[in-house]
Amino acid sequence: MKYAFALFLNHDFAKSLEVTDMGLKKNPRHAALNRLAMYNYTDLKRFEEAMKAADLFFNACDRADYSYLDYMYYGHLLENLEKYDEAVAQYEKALTLDPSKTDLYQNISTACEQKNDYEKAKSAYQRYYASLGKEEQTPDLQFQLGRLYYGAGTQPDSLAITPTSANRRWRLPIRCFKPLPPQRPTITWVTSGVRVPTPPSIPKPHKDWQNPSTKRLPPCSKARTTPATTPP
Repeated sequence: MKYAFALFLNHDFAKSLEVTDMGLKKNPRHAALNRLAMYNYTDLKRFEEAMKAADLFFNACDRADYSYLDYMYYGHLLENLEKYDEAVAQYEKALTLDPSKTDLYQNISTACEQKNDYEKAKSAYQRYYASLGKEEQTPDLQFQLGRLYYGAGTQPDSLAITPTSANRRWRLPIRCFKPLPPQRPTITWVTSGVRVPTPPSIPKPHKDWQNPSTKRLPPCSKARTTPATTPP
């Protein structure tokens, strides 16, 4: 059992499953072995076999002690089989056992979005987003939240909503999709036929040397003086 679990932790799922199956032949109702079989089958994307292992683990094993990880894996399995309502139920059980695993709200949101339940999807995603620190609330996560609000606002039932509720529904996605700050233009110089970009800058205006009000001698020139002459 310890060897099979060590292989699983090392992501050698095929070898871990091989060792697990050897143990299950001797004791098919062993809870820890059936749990590991469900984990390995799920990670190997052998979902039909994973479902059989899950059924044995949750319904036929002796002295099974369930953890949040068991429900999380079962939720992943059901989600991959497109059983989204059942997947959400398992994720919620996992959160009940360990409320600190707030990443599971993101899984709930994804599963709800897959079945077009945007109201529950955005509610779960808001809880996930709110659980993060300020430095973790990145623009891409804010964009995803706005996308869920957009999905809710474009559902068929949105045609029957009142102007007040529509305004409420669209207010947040508009805030989420903030425009990028304007960028200053980049000037490109042509040197010996090669285009050389320079850092963004705004060139200073040149003086108009033809304008008498601004006419000056070039910096490298010296003013010439003409000696005064007296008339004859």
